[in-house]
Amino acid sequence: EIVSETEAPDQKPIAVTDTTRYFELEKWQQGGMDKLESNRHNLLKDFLKKPVAQQADTLISLAKLEIANGMGAEAKGYLDYAVALVPELEPTPTVMALSGATQTLIGHDDDAFALFTNEKLANNAEIQMWRAVSLARLEDWAQAGDNMPAYPVVLETYPATTQIPLGLALAEIALRNGNPKDADKILELITKNDKYMAEPDHAAMAYLRGESDRQKGKLTEAKKFWEPLASGADDLYRVKAGLSLTNLQLDKKEITPEEAIDRLEGFRYTWRGDELETAVNFRLGRLYIEKGDAVKGLNTLRQAASLSPQSEQATQITELMKTTFKDLFLTEKINDISPVDAVTIYEEFTELTPADDEGSQILDKLSSRLVDVDLLPRAAAMLQKKIDLGATGLNGAETAVRLADILVMDKNADKAIEALAKADELLKDEPVDQSTKVKKQMAMVRAQAYSIAQKPDQAYEALSLLAQDEDVLRLRADIAWDNERWQDSADALEALVQKSDVSPSRPVTDDQAELLLNWAIALHMAENKFVLADIRDRFSTAMAASPYNEKFEIVTRSKQNSVVVDRASIDHIIAEVDMFKKAGEDAVAKAEPAVGDAVEPVVEKAIEETTDAAATEKKPDETKPIAEETSNTDTVKPEKNKEN
Repeated sequence: EIVSETEAPDQKPIAVTDTTRYFELEKWQQGGMDKLESNRHNLLKDFLKKPVAQQADTLISLAKLEIANGMGAEAKGYLDYAVALVPELEPTPTVMALSGATQTLIGHDDDAFALFTNEKLANNAEIQMWRAVSLARLEDWAQAGDNMPAYPVVLETYPATTQIPLGLALAEIALRNGNPKDADKILELITKNDKYMAEPDHAAMAYLRGESDRQKGKLTEAKKFWEPLASGADDLYRVKAGLSLTNLQLDKKEITPEEAIDRLEGFRYTWRGDELETAVNFRLGRLYIEKGDAVKGLNTLRQAASLSPQSEQATQITELMKTTFKDLFLTEKINDISPVDAVTIYEEFTELTPADDEGSQILDKLSSRLVDVDLLPRAAAMLQKKIDLGATGLNGAETAVRLADILVMDKNADKAIEALAKADELLKDEPVDQSTKVKKQMAMVRAQAYSIAQKPDQAYEALSLLAQDEDVLRLRADIAWDNERWQDSADALEALVQKSDVSPSRPVTDDQAELLLNWAIALHMAENKFVLADIRDRFSTAMAASPYNEKFEIVTRSKQNSVVVDRASIDHIIAEVDMFKKAGEDAVAKAEPAVGDAVEPVVEKAIEETTDAAATEKKPDETKPIAEETSNTDTVKPEKNKEN
């Protein structure tokens, strides 16, 4: 749409106080193009016999003749010659005005604008109109609108050769200002010179009339102007009208977004190199984003902004890109794209990352998404970037601990300990009462790192100053398990049982049953027969109705009543537990599989074998010796505890 969506820059329009006329074009035409050659000849008669001052005056008269007949290059040549003869003429308002007109006619709009803003001309009403045209051609529509007269009456006095191009530019300025009334008056004036219009002028007229009708709500009439242009021979107005028609039909739901995208993709290659190409790409990028294709949308918008980097439209595009980027990463939309695509978008458009807390939130969300799919090194890299960008204080320390968490899950103990050292550094000036929670997290992650590094004593030391709550006890059990300290693991699990209000006299919950099973497994591995027998006696009734009862029976059964487990089987169990830990380790901040989960496949087999063994007790003549049967029997596999 032609109406500018930007506000005018913070620049006050130049006050118009001078009504001097600088361009009496109709008088200067002297019969128009038919008499142009004879008029030139008459003015140049005896030229070389005249004094220098009179020669300069003749050259200025020739320049006026050429300007009035639309011959900008010839007019410039005469003016340059005049100034060369009499340099004092160059800074005069008349010569500057004429020079500005010649620059406009030959398309040097930067130079024309510089002349029209000179303090000797800036306050003139007629020059204001020419200045507005220069700004329009420079695609600075906001300032052009500021300089646009309400209705340029002086335009009525201009001949067709000047009135048509200036009038079309002024009508477009009026429409971009949302003023179809003045635009219609200008277009009506130009229509009187219809016979002098070239094909591009007719195309421009039709396009602007369609836009005027659109702004007045006459959409059917607007389409009647635009549809022929959209399939016409003029490339410029085929794209301009096509873009406007596409927007109109899309708003009225006469075409689908997919159809609009197809059209706009075609327009991208029809017209290149100015604000129109920017506008096509801007609209196309918005459509891709609305359709949910953020990558294509942002790439298209980036290209659009690069086409007119200093324009107001580019500012709009950049703001839309920033908003889209934040909306993608700070809302639930991030869950609609794959983690790899999310990282790709972030890395490709990292310059859109906000510099404030929202930028930190984006890095946090990205790292979480990467952890979800076990891309731990890349998740760690995101948080490392956040730290490198200057994370400070408590928030920085929490980020460093989170980084250490991910590194622990990635089995990178040394880097995890480095991250924790950074967290210590960031916390040194923080109030103690505000850092208690993060310090506990640091101690637990440090213990995990030391455990991975096979330094259990240092791991225990890291936990020694913490209150022995359930989280700490579970971690102690986990570290002991990792390092084959079965009794230490059993002790930690026993403390957890005591905190879980397990009663031998009432049925246990599933969580309590799982905890009892884990304790029994640790005791079994520690060969602590007496405590194992004790918990069997105490909790068999309570476990009877739980889904873990059969497993509990196998683990706690005495040697006299069960399959004998030899040393090789125990080693096999331990090896399977290690394998399980590598395969089943989950992402940071997610609960890990419970110890009881790991035992299930092996237990199921053991249950079957024990059932078979029980059946053979009824038929001793059909059974093999117990020792022979158990030598190849899989036994209970210890489980990983549920939480770190």
